[in-house]
Amino acid sequence: MSAASHRTFANLCVTPSSLTTGRVVVISFAVLGVATLLNTRERGTHVTLLAVLAIVTALNLALIVALEHPFSGSIAVSDQPLRVGVPASPIR
Repeated sequence: MSAASHRTFANLCVTPSSLTTGRVVVISFAVLGVATLLNTRERGTHVTLLAVLAIVTALNLALIVALEHPFSGSIAVSDQPLRVGVPASPIR
């Protein structure tokens, strides 16, 4: 397999983290859907509870995305210690 086709294949592969993220998104929408169907006596309470649930769900999804990609973005962490320290350490 050539290097170019290997890179293309690697870009097409579904990683376990993307599957986990997909599952979390589906479950989040299911929870919001069920919460929408709940019958409460006061509309204001229902809307407030649903808004709080939606905000918590959105923050959890944002946290998952931020933790999946630690080496990119505005708060990126350098991977230089991993490149220098781990391969450079002698095997005993």
